[in-house]
Amino acid sequence: MKVRALTGLVGVVLFGAFAASCKDDPAPPPVPVTSAASTSAAASGYQLPAYTDATTKRFRVELCFYGAYGVKVTREAYVASLGGKEPSENLLPSFGRFPELQDGATTMLAVASPSASASAATPRPASSVTAKSASVPGSSAPLAGRPATESYERLPYTRFLGSCTLAARKEPNAPSDEALDKATSEFEQWASTLNRQLMAAHRYYATKQYSADKFERGRSIHKELMTSFDSLDAKFDAFDKAFLAWNAALKKPDEKLDKSGETAFGALQQARALAASLLAAKPDGAAVKSALDGVTRGRDALEKDGKDDPKAPHPPELVGRLRRLMDAGAKAQLALDEPKHRTETTFQVMMEVAGIVEANHRALGKLLRNTGQTRTGASLTTLRPGATGLPGLRPNNNVRVRPPGADSRAPRERAPAEQEHPE
Repeated sequence: MKVRALTGLVGVVLFGAFAASCKDDPAPPPVPVTSAASTSAAASGYQLPAYTDATTKRFRVELCFYGAYGVKVTREAYVASLGGKEPSENLLPSFGRFPELQDGATTMLAVASPSASASAATPRPASSVTAKSASVPGSSAPLAGRPATESYERLPYTRFLGSCTLAARKEPNAPSDEALDKATSEFEQWASTLNRQLMAAHRYYATKQYSADKFERGRSIHKELMTSFDSLDAKFDAFDKAFLAWNAALKKPDEKLDKSGETAFGALQQARALAASLLAAKPDGAAVKSALDGVTRGRDALEKDGKDDPKAPHPPELVGRLRRLMDAGAKAQLALDEPKHRTETTFQVMMEVAGIVEANHRALGKLLRNTGQTRTGASLTTLRPGATGLPGLRPNNNVRVRPPGADSRAPRERAPAEQEHPE
């Protein structure tokens, strides 16, 4: 009994002390009421680079065009590896050999391998990059099925096929070109279908699904791919003709550039000329050499601009990539006399040019922000880096923005939708 009474007494004392302490606590502050106007201003206060509609269109179309060349590598490898037969357990198809995957870099947006970084950081004289010093890679088209040493790595160009959807989109304020717009639209319909087929085929073989269905789906995929491959030359040639004519007539962008931006534009023009010279029905060695020399001069000038102005955005983005293009161009120059290697070496140049287009667009965006050439937009989020069909940034409509001064317990307002912008 005494124990129970003592326990009850202790409980009463503790409860009284707790109640007294609560009386001393100040009341919580009232939740402030925010207006719809302040919420809207906070939600739309992010500053985006003010790219012109012409620059955005050129960026999208170029990524689609240069990246799509990789389909030719896959077609040659796939057709040659099967030798006119259907795939089977003893005859697995090849989708192509892509050196940039095997040499340590996963995509054009990935960080270069240590050896590549060292090469980019250590300038070499232009004369050191010649066809004689370049080596031609081995054939990408095996003749007896997929080699045992070849794994089913992700095809690096498929993300550019995905970007063709944006390239074919008709924007109300974008400059129009009837021939290009028609060719891009027709190419996008074919490319989108092929992109889905390639992704399905790649997944089917990479995960060895053929072991479970005895190649039933593999034979169906094979027929679809062969139908698309049969249309490749006609579709690409039509797009090629319209694109090169349109791209050659375009002038410098309307955005205000700094000195390194002007230099970068000149170097990019030489990169475009190099790509165009290799896509000719009969590539002219003199034209290839002239464009390659121009790329070298552009890289050297841009490197000097970077030393003169360390804060300039273009040199760090482009100097290393131009170095890689010089190496790829030298290999392509050597392969002019080796037709069986021409598709693979030309593909390497196209991928490097696509990477330079992306890097230049990214640097331009930084320059526009730094110089106040911006527009107001919504909160942004990055897409999967280096593995998307829509390169760059897009609005994150799932982000909720809390107005300034609002209580942390108050519900956040959803940011308004904003158009996608490929930065």
